[in-house]
Amino acid sequence: MRKLKEKPNHFNDITIPRITTSRKVIYFDESGEEKMPNIELAYDSPDRYFIYTAVTFNNYDVENLENYYFNLKRKYLGGICEIHSTEFFRRPTQNRILFTKALAEFMDTLPFLYITVIVDKKVLFDSSSSTKIKKPMETTFKKALGIHTEKGFLHKDFYDKSIREILRMTSNHSMRDISDYYPLNLAYKTILEMYFQKLLPQYFKPVFKNWDHMSAKTELKFETSPNKERILKLTENFRSEDSDLGKMLKNNMFDISFPFKKALYMGLEIADIISYGYNLQKYKRLTQTPMYRPIRKVLLRRNKVVKKEMGIDCVIEKKKRG
Repeated sequence: MRKLKEKPNHFNDITIPRITTSRKVIYFDESGEEKMPNIELAYDSPDRYFIYTAVTFNNYDVENLENYYFNLKRKYLGGICEIHSTEFFRRPTQNRILFTKALAEFMDTLPFLYITVIVDKKVLFDSSSSTKIKKPMETTFKKALGIHTEKGFLHKDFYDKSIREILRMTSNHSMRDISDYYPLNLAYKTILEMYFQKLLPQYFKPVFKNWDHMSAKTELKFETSPNKERILKLTENFRSEDSDLGKMLKNNMFDISFPFKKALYMGLEIADIISYGYNLQKYKRLTQTPMYRPIRKVLLRRNKVVKKEMGIDCVIEKKKRG
């Protein structure tokens, strides 16, 4: 039987999801390219960071509060339209400015927690070792062509080379010993570990005396993207591991889905808005995007309170492997 302590609904002046065992939902969104670069990046490269954000709610809170979010869009934007942060905040209009202020006030009252992982691909690339392709016969045609042109040969000359020449060139090619989609793998796994192994125990501990035996069925939602199969494969790999994370996923993961956003998923858009803000921070463009300031203020305060009350930093920077 569950033994309850006092049940807090908020920390100071921020609201968090009500601490029950009702179903949770995590919305994921990204900012930046999820692949590793093929060459060394410049310090100020626009491809340097991959930023992944997860926003978690109690499922019933989303159902109860989404209509208010849609009404804000109807009032200020003329209808339930999609918000893509990269475009939205760069083109301020009077209605967009008013909507953003109202959205910041709304987000300040929403019961949610968030985790943002920032992967520095330049540091990962620069610190990785080099290796040669061990199975040149399994190299794709596109990759072999890329190796050919990278060495300074003309694109058209590739088609005149023999298979033996192509295999020799491919097997002698040096590349960084790090998988193409490592930033996505690293960020996704970091979020799952943070949520299931650190956040949930801290979340339940103040409320349930037997918190270490609690579970919370959690649904994972991603916007439909070309990474669908990759995310499914990563999730299954993590679940299959003989590790604490693998056990937590087996016991707590309720479902995984890839809905078409079409402006109907408040959680996906909030995750997108949060990721975009940390993108602005890392590329030092916050001062160039003044419309974002009200939301930035809300997020900084929320992170500060969560760090103080739960000992958890909502923002994690990854600059090395593992």
